[in-house]
Amino acid sequence: VSMADAVAVAALPDGGAYVALEAGPNGQAEGSVRRLWPGGRMTTVLGCGTGCVPAAEGAEGRRVAVLPYGVAAMPGGGFVVATSAGLLRVGDDGLVHPVPGPAIWSPVALPGGEVLGTQTCSYALPACDPAPVAADSTRIVRLRADGTVVPIAGGGAASGDVPVATDAAIVPSSPTVAPDGRIVFLDTRIDAVRRVTPDGALVTVATVARPGKGTGDPGVALAAAPDGTFVFAAEGGRLDRISPDGTVTPLGGRLPDPLAAPDEWWRVAATGDGGLVLARYLSGDGVLRVVAVAPDGRRTIARRTVGEDWAPEAPLGLAGWPGRDVLVSFAGRLHRLAGDRLRVVDGDREPGFFGTTDGARLADVRLGWAEDLVPAGDGATYVVGDGRIRMLAAEGAAPPAVAITRESLRLAARRALVVRTTRPGRVTVEARDRRGRVVGRGRQEVEGGRVVVRLPRRLSGVVRATAVLRTAGGARAGDEQALLLGRALPVRAARQLAEDSPWAPPRASAADEDPIDERLVGGCRRLSRTRVDCRTEAADGTTWVGWTSRSCAILAIRLDRDGIVRLRGYGERAARRPDRRCGARERAPFAARPRWDAPRWWEAAPLRTP
Repeated sequence: VSMADAVAVAALPDGGAYVALEAGPNGQAEGSVRRLWPGGRMTTVLGCGTGCVPAAEGAEGRRVAVLPYGVAAMPGGGFVVATSAGLLRVGDDGLVHPVPGPAIWSPVALPGGEVLGTQTCSYALPACDPAPVAADSTRIVRLRADGTVVPIAGGGAASGDVPVATDAAIVPSSPTVAPDGRIVFLDTRIDAVRRVTPDGALVTVATVARPGKGTGDPGVALAAAPDGTFVFAAEGGRLDRISPDGTVTPLGGRLPDPLAAPDEWWRVAATGDGGLVLARYLSGDGVLRVVAVAPDGRRTIARRTVGEDWAPEAPLGLAGWPGRDVLVSFAGRLHRLAGDRLRVVDGDREPGFFGTTDGARLADVRLGWAEDLVPAGDGATYVVGDGRIRMLAAEGAAPPAVAITRESLRLAARRALVVRTTRPGRVTVEARDRRGRVVGRGRQEVEGGRVVVRLPRRLSGVVRATAVLRTAGGARAGDEQALLLGRALPVRAARQLAEDSPWAPPRASAADEDPIDERLVGGCRRLSRTRVDCRTEAADGTTWVGWTSRSCAILAIRLDRDGIVRLRGYGERAARRPDRRCGARERAPFAARPRWDAPRWWEAAPLRTP
């Protein structure tokens, strides 16, 4: 799966992630959100390749057209995604629930499965600029676990401190949650750090851009420390610590030139223990600089010459953890902050693996155009860019995971299955037929990454394959998939793939009023060993006269030589009686070489586990 269009990543506790992409499945123009499983397997959870329908309450996520630019995981399950048309909440069941008002959301988790974010425009406006610019926001809102939106601050016209935070006019940035649960943010409208009290009042903690009362420079970042203080970074290269009572304590004075020069191309990350890390590249001198601020205020500045004159807006990734290393990605290399030096990670002998690149060590992988670094569970890191998303294990501490790869579709006929793991250990694979009988079993010790597990016999037809990883420390992880193997496409499997497909006839999807409510699969006909065509009917909601519009078409299902099943529709016709099933006059004839309705073949949805 190409990740060249990835725009956002939300890490999950199991080592997986939600990935927002500007392109849909199979290269379609629509966007999508995909679930990245710990072993490297990806499934589409939002977005469709063709025949998409608009987002509506209760719509199936895999049929919805989206253009995402941000995603955040919900602590209680599911995720929220910011799109050009507004915010959508998608539950674990895959159903879409639109949230009122377009919004930009920051992935700040709150107790009870809630998410904190800033809203870019008033509820009354029908649309607003979808660009994720925090300075354009006018209020802070909370998305509760039940999907309701609760205003927290902003949206009014009052200036200064007010007893009701929603009466104030604010332009919030860097919203964060203090250890005591209070919400703190930078108000760029008046250049101040402000706090929402438990009773709903808005209080100014400290001004940050007025000489004599604060730092004297506009703010660029704010991070909460466990002791209740806040680490603040200003544009002019000054770092301060702000106490809850508003006392501002400089952290060693301004940064030296050229770091102190105002510039928008900063990357800032909080380490979670009260520390702060800043990274900056200045074109002209070819030097990458990283500033680490410890919880006690001690600063360390590291420099590294990257050898080329890159543009200042070149992708720069930054990630840090409490009491651990800081990683920086720039100019195609991954760096680790070690004391006052930036060391290139490539070539280190630590047991770190990229789970989605065949388990290659860092010395064998060049990051290319890395866009971002996202901290994941257990110290692992997602590296976004170069057309892929890779998971880097931190000293072998990545969550144990195993996945059966699509290479198994080609190799299973030669008595082997291919799996990927994130940790060393022993992998056991097992294959069962539809009746539950074991038709193949194999075991192998793995070092991490890709491994081919041999089986005692050839596999064919539809089988249920399971893989279990057991590490030396006793950790266990598993994966289960239904695989269609061999050189023939069973009619039963073709029918199931047609039922699971997010495909809809083009004419039916042109109506924007309603999502597809129903899809039925009729008779199927075998045209060759590798192709089966099935009749389908798509019901597209209720029309203004009270009938249900219905379209009739044929879906071609083809098993290609690479082992992947692909779909394509033809013969689409509108039903004469929308309130009834398709009749003989609406049914197009089966054809080996029809006039296709869709411009290309697209990959079928995975088989359900038998």
